[in-house]
Amino acid sequence: CQNLGKLTTVQMGHDNSGLYAKWLVECVMVRNGITGHTYKFPCGRWLGKGVDDGSLERILVGELVTNTESEDRMCRTPPMQQSPGMMRRF
Repeated sequence: CQNLGKLTTVQMGHDNSGLYAKWLVECVMVRNGITGHTYKFPCGRWLGKGVDDGSLERILVGELVTNTESEDRMCRTPPMQQSPGMMRRF
């Protein structure tokens, strides 16, 4: 485990390959195992060709999460529209 220091941004993306190449990313959570700090990088956007703005990459800005936030609410974003290519009933 390595201390990465204070995190401010995360760059994420994918190569648009595979069966499920469209991702809805609510947020990215990163925990520093040495300091115990947790960082939240909200997104609330799609990654993939043909959805949202078609981007395959995003740069997310982070925030330090306080211990008072419950884990089940950390990555909640407002309901998003479904991808046109992912209309399925479960």
